[in-house]
Amino acid sequence: LSSLQEAEETYGMPISKDRAGDIRHRFAARHYNLAIHYLSEGMCAGAENARITTLITCLVFIHIELLRGRYKESLTHLQSGLQILDGGKTETLRDIDPLEDEIRKAFQRLDLQSAHFGEPTPRPHLVLYEPNATTPGCPIPPPFTNLSEAKDQCDILMSKNFHFIASCAEHTSQERIQYEQELIVRQAELTDLHHVYLHTLSKLINTHAKLSPKDRRRSEERRVGKECPRC
Repeated sequence: LSSLQEAEETYGMPISKDRAGDIRHRFAARHYNLAIHYLSEGMCAGAENARITTLITCLVFIHIELLRGRYKESLTHLQSGLQILDGGKTETLRDIDPLEDEIRKAFQRLDLQSAHFGEPTPRPHLVLYEPNATTPGCPIPPPFTNLSEAKDQCDILMSKNFHFIASCAEHTSQERIQYEQELIVRQAELTDLHHVYLHTLSKLINTHAKLSPKDRRRSEERRVGKECPRC
């Protein structure tokens, strides 16, 4: 993965499939194929922690394929990882390994990003839930203390939007008329959540004294791009 990253930075990051002549790409391809071989071998042998190992390796494979410009293959690896995570739905929050929880978050972000591409009606496969859900009618989240918290909340809102849009698209014309009032109410709720989010984010950005240098840079980037729906 680092060899591919190094190679693409050398070229200025114009991701391309046509790098067969680059020694770093050949090196990466050789070890990538070995990794797939040993992963399959370990799974067949019932290796300890096979689930965690497979999920972490799947994340690496996704990013390798992205750096190789093979987006279809990266989505295939993503779907495989999502299927493995779906297989653990019966676990309670108490049973989830902290490492797997972080891995799940990484897959949730990739899942959300991939929903922008490929399907006529975007819908993430994993549902993002708020760790401390607010009560209905009072959608006021606690103040953000850093931009990572703001990003997590933005992902949750985007996930809610995608699922709402997808559910609308699944209704027939007759069903949309039948459930029109419910859909209007839900749309208004989502609009309110976005207004509250933007207000909370603005309060964080305007409190520069409490932001780290990295968060200050990121807040300026968001200020420049605040008119973009995806920023």
